[in-house]
Amino acid sequence: MNMTKTLQTLLVALGIISFTAAGSASTLTLTMEHHASIAQDHGGRRVLRTLFSEEPLVAQVRLDVYAVPQLPHTSSHLTELQALPRQTWDRELNWEVVNSAGLAQRVRPRLLNSAVHDRGPDASNEADRTAVPCTTYEATFDIGHLPPGDYKVQVSVRGIASGTFPLNVRTGSEPEVRDIYLQEKAKKTRDWDEFKQLQLERLRLDPTKAGALLELAQRSLESGTLDETNGYLGRAATTMEQNMREWAKLNPTDAQKQAPAEHARVGKAESHRRTETGPSR
Repeated sequence: MNMTKTLQTLLVALGIISFTAAGSASTLTLTMEHHASIAQDHGGRRVLRTLFSEEPLVAQVRLDVYAVPQLPHTSSHLTELQALPRQTWDRELNWEVVNSAGLAQRVRPRLLNSAVHDRGPDASNEADRTAVPCTTYEATFDIGHLPPGDYKVQVSVRGIASGTFPLNVRTGSEPEVRDIYLQEKAKKTRDWDEFKQLQLERLRLDPTKAGALLELAQRSLESGTLDETNGYLGRAATTMEQNMREWAKLNPTDAQKQAPAEHARVGKAESHRRTETGPSR
């Protein structure tokens, strides 16, 4: 087994997902809460990792400090990283937030929670057993709000850096993210009229969204009228059937595969409607 293969095998055993360069051992991983959406532009379709400007930027950082004895080069920066103060290690992190113009944005991350635990072959907890000794540092930060724009976010500490996380901050009014913005707002509100307004706007933008009709039907069971519930369920069943017919024209093979599940969804919506309406006379 060559050196690269050995390292890959041990990384799998450690349960570590690395965003650092191949061949290094200790890893620093950055993830950020976001909404995934698809944008269409002149270059084709691209994935947006969207955050809305009214939402705070919440980031999770994980640092795994370890080395593979069989591979001496993996001990790079190990001494510096092992000297991190366990109680205040998060203060050692360097944050870099750069906009699309290449300008650095000043941020002041606020620590929400932090934990440090040791893992290794002899760990008492099975979930902490790894092929080599490893110290894991984890923390969550509130980085605050960013103005609309495209950003790249990276964090580093004592010689190692995370991968660059692309982030697209939007207001929610942009066409490519409007639906997901409305959907997220609807999830958070408990006001029936506001919920209905948000979901109906989603349907005006895209009448094929049977999911919005099912969500309206579900919420109307609690807050709406029986007529509203049955109306939304009926529209949902009709929309799902129309969607199935249109998809069959574009991709008959896939439509045939999905048909049983889609027919079950339609049947479920119709049965709920019959239940709410009562037996026919």
